Amino acid sequence: MRNSSYQKMLIEYGGNLNSYEEERNQLLSQYKYSIILEGEFTELENLEKWIKKNTGIEVLESIYYDKIDYDYCFVEYFFSIEKNALETQNVIPKIFSTYPNSYPSASICRTNGNKEFINYNANMSDIIIL
Repeated sequence: MRNSSYQKMLIEYGGNLNSYEEERNQLLSQYKYSIILEGEFTELENLEKWIKKNTGIEVLESIYYDKIDYDYCFVEYFFSIEKNALETQNVIPKIFSTYPNSYPSASICRTNGNKEFINYNANMSDIIIL
């Protein structure tokens, strides 16, 4: 999972995000801050668990955009408090997920783009494993 931008997302989807425009504009009118990231579904679920546990947010507003590969997509999270958005954005590269042994790279890893895995190793510091 990695931080991304609306511009990168537009490039990935060929500029075609019209079906999400109304929903996105409505959420942006309610929530002043948003972050966009790309990741695998397990990573995104783990990030949401971290957000709810560490920010006190019970209901997290988000848009999951169309998949770009099997279980891999862009997502945008919306926040009313800047501190929550910044904390979330900063923790994204630190979250590693535990996967079944069927994944090719490791049982504890994170993605850094589609099909690009970073394996966990014991020398890494400030890492959160979910």
